Order: sequence, then structure tokens, then C-alpha cells
Amino acid sequence: MKFNLKKLKTIVTVSSLLFISVLFTVFFQNNVSKANSILSPIIVNLLNLEFSVVFPGEQLHQNFLVSYSGDGSGIYTITEKYKPLPTAEVPVGYVGSISDYCQENYEDYTRCYKTLCPYMTEYSEEGEGDLINSASVGPNDSSDDWVVALSVPAIMGNVAQDHTGGIITENGAYGCDLSFDVERICENKPVDIVLIMDRSVSMGPTYDNPSRLSQAKTAANSFLGNLGSNDQSALVSYAGSASLDKGLSAIHITDPASTETAVNALSASGSTNIGDAIAKGTAEFSLGRENNQAVKVMILLTDGKPTCPVIHEGYSQCGYVQDPGDVDHAENMAILVKQAGIKVFTIGLGDNEKINEDMLQNIASLKSDGVTPEYYYAPNGSDLEGIYDEISGELCQ
Repeated sequence: MKFNLKKLKTIVTVSSLLFISVLFTVFFQNNVSKANSILSPIIVNLLNLEFSVVFPGEQLHQNFLVSYSGDGSGIYTITEKYKPLPTAEVPVGYVGSISDYCQENYEDYTRCYKTLCPYMTEYSEEGEGDLINSASVGPNDSSDDWVVALSVPAIMGNVAQDHTGGIITENGAYGCDLSFDVERICENKPVDIVLIMDRSVSMGPTYDNPSRLSQAKTAANSFLGNLGSNDQSALVSYAGSASLDKGLSAIHITDPASTETAVNALSASGSTNIGDAIAKGTAEFSLGRENNQAVKVMILLTDGKPTCPVIHEGYSQCGYVQDPGDVDHAENMAILVKQAGIKVFTIGLGDNEKINEDMLQNIASLKSDGVTPEYYYAPNGSDLEGIYDEISGELCQ
């Protein structure tokens, strides 16, 4: 299995000397040399990125490529940082690198460039949803094509009315570093993962906008995008009853037969039968599609208490209130899961008063400390992606 765990970092230099001549022409000399840095699992190719003579207000663009290295998949971010001068040294008594120093003392122009970063923008050209604070490459996305856009600034007092490049107050050398923070993959056994997703009515748009289900889909699909070719994924969903929507296979995303496609097809209605969902997920590990050499994992997501299959006293059918028998059913199914050697993660979503957190903690496996349950609470759907990332890290242990 290949998952993201520990961050690595490289710096791609955008080192710029900005001068204003008597004609108010801006000379932008980019000192970037060729860089081809292998950062498992990505390669950043920045080849001769340079601008020549430019003028205030110009909008200039150059490209660089982030590529898949052929091993695992990688989530990365791009951060603009204050740039140290090439000959700068850390002051006596300062603990940290010269780059760290400039982030904290960026107005020390004896050691740090005046910053060019406010006049630079980085964006992806491919329309795949990659952003500088969340981008990825992997087996199904071999590369990301990025653009560095420079809006050339001008010295204050010498600006045309249509100038759009920003204003600087003094002449001199300006620079900016692009820092690529890459989450390193961990090498582990392959993993068979069954996602168990709540599709009860409370997950729909009647209760939240965007709906909890739509946010759960986004987070689950991001998680699936990090699985490797030796891993397998499946989907079980549940409301009043449970269904196997996609069996174990190595087809995770970007395919009509993928787990992602099955996730995207879910719609919300009905009640909450957590016990039957666990039973359905457990059965998938014994139908012949499982990899006997893989780590077996189940990730259960719910935004409510179990209300089925037990018909509570005074009602004609299940689904209206939580019955103690519903809780017992879910916890008994979880005992069978653990006896089968399957690791269980549980996620409670939304108002914690509407979630049976004690039950979810009892269902979950224990962390490596042997005490803490693998239970995660997400107050909002926007928290889910971070929780799936945490689970990825736990799978590397």
C-alpha cells in the first residue's frame, strides 16, 4: 500500500532583480537555473523559466510541470515564501535556517530580498481542480501543468492610469521562492478497503447546503485517488437497508466501473441501518475478490444514530427512533468484523447530539496504543477530507 505520511520539501527559486530605468522600464531578470528534483512521489520540472525585459503593467506567464514519478501518488502544495539573499547567513543566536529567518524577518533587506510574491500568481491550466493549497498527481493523473503569472509592478509616482501590476515604493532587488511541500508515501502492504457510507435522508440537501452527502463524496473520492495499483476498494452504502454498490477491485477513480463512480451515484433517503451495513461490508472480504496478502480495512461514516432494523415499541416499522436493539446489532456485527482481522475506522458527521458516539467508539478498532479508538468526529462536511488524510496516515503505522 502507498499512502501519504511525512512531508518533504524542496525550494524552486524564483529569484528576480527588479530595476527601474530613467525610461521607467522594468527589467526583470529571472535567475532560475534548471531544476529537476525528484520528490517521491513527484518530479518538479522547472526548465529555464525566465522573463526578459518587461514593462509596468505587463501580464507575463511561464509554465512548469509537476509529474508523477511512477511510484504511489502524491498530494502537494505550493507556497510563496520570502527569499533570502544568496550570500545571506543566519544571524548569531538565531535557531533555524536562513529561509526560516526571512519568513520571520522579511524586512531585513541585508539578508532577504524585497518580496516579489504579491505580484505572482500560480494556477493550473488543466481544469482538474488542482489548487496551490491542494493538488495531486498519481497513477490516474500523470502530470499537472502550472503557470506562473507575473503582474509587473511599477515604482510609486510613475504609474499610468491603466496600470494593473501593483505598486512598489523603492528600487532594488526583488525575489520570491516557490516551496513545494510534498507528502511522502509510506511503503506498506497492499490494502483492501471497504468504504461504508451513510445515504440516509439527513445526508441530503434538506438538512445542509451543500449537503453532507455531497461533501462526503468529495472527501471519499480524494481518498480513493491516493490508492495505488496494488490496493483494492469497494463501496457499501446504507439507509434503511444496506447495499454493495461496488465490489473490491483496483479500479478506484476515473472509470465507469470505479469506486468513485459508485460513490458519485449515491442519493439520500430513508433511515439508518448501521448494523446491516457493517455485515454487508464484512461479507465483501469473503466473496473471492479479496487479496489475502492485503491489510483489510473498513471505514464507516454516519451522521446519525442507528434506527433500523429493530422496530421500536409503539411503531409499525423501524426508522423513527434509535432502539437499544439497533445499537446491539451494530456492535455485535463489529465484533465479527474484528474477529475476522478487519481494521475498522468510524467517522461521526454533524451534530454530535444526533450521533451515538459511544457506539461508534465501540465499533472502531483501537489505535496502536491499545487504548484509543479509531473514531473521528467531523462537525462539518468540510472536515471530512482532513479526517480521511489522518486515516491514511494511520494505515501507514
